[in-house]
Amino acid sequence: MYSTWWETSNDGTTYTEQKAPSELSYKPNDLDSDSYRSVVTGKLIRNRIRSRVAKFEFRFNGLTATDAATILSAIEPASFYAKVRTPESGLRTIQCYSGPPDISAIEGTERFNLSFSLIEY
Repeated sequence: MYSTWWETSNDGTTYTEQKAPSELSYKPNDLDSDSYRSVVTGKLIRNRIRSRVAKFEFRFNGLTATDAATILSAIEPASFYAKVRTPESGLRTIQCYSGPPDISAIEGTERFNLSFSLIEY
């Protein structure tokens, strides 16, 4: 088991370790520019301009209000740095932003479920 799953930083120099997620998925994507289908063959012609752009999807189950607030504060800036564990490279450092968080209360408790994505710039 890993001791650190992800860390965040506002300036890219000093990182703060964050609570381990209940679930973490990693989706590397390629960015294309001016891709099109050939009218002769029907095949896709790709102009890949960047490969393996990271999208990480986090899910936390049963967070206390304090833990949820700490995580939401860490992902609030329009742009920040994160180190996230991947199978290929250990902790991968990215400059990123957060997609909108999804927060739900757990009935009968004072706990919350939280999910969001970190998308690499």
